[in-house]
Amino acid sequence: MPEGPETHALADRLSQLLVDETLTRVRFVDPVLQRRRRLLEGHRVLAVEARGKALLTAVEDGWTLYTHSHLFGFWRFVDAPEALPDETRPRVLLVTVRGVAALYAAPSVSLWRTDALGDQPYLAKLGPDVLDPAVDAKALLAHMRDPRFGKRTLAALLLAQDFAAGMGNYLRSEVLFQARLSPHRILQDLTVGERRRLANALLDVPRRA
Repeated sequence: MPEGPETHALADRLSQLLVDETLTRVRFVDPVLQRRRRLLEGHRVLAVEARGKALLTAVEDGWTLYTHSHLFGFWRFVDAPEALPDETRPRVLLVTVRGVAALYAAPSVSLWRTDALGDQPYLAKLGPDVLDPAVDAKALLAHMRDPRFGKRTLAALLLAQDFAAGMGNYLRSEVLFQARLSPHRILQDLTVGERRRLANALLDVPRRA
């Protein structure tokens, strides 16, 4: 599954293609979403943002496309729709004058009012995003004091998106190595210094990745 760094890199790539451009064509393989395509089609893209492992593509008039690739989803970028392979239809097709972005195999695709994104189930449960520039070590240390996390092992905790959004398997391994902490340690048993090392590694490793 793409982790935070890969998702943020995709957001950057999609931004180059879509932001400040009008979506000249939008297509969904889901028939319900296809009937709602005009909520996006013909509208200018305002932003593409990564949150955790999800992508949010916001357009004028207050709508946002939510996508999550999970394990098997992937994007293709081509100059024109005709350049896409014929054997499989993409779950989402977004076309501007700059080119085409096509999302394949992703199980989570939905349209949301931008001002109601807080109700989206995945987003509503996210903890601090380790790649959000506004998140610092102080915020993570405060978040560690939440009683929900105290009795959990670091191995489990560093995959929990409500603890640190954007984390995943390879990041977990690198963060624990840099922080010099065993995956079997329990959060509530860490010393102040160990928590500080963990918070710093949670920021440093994903941002370098």
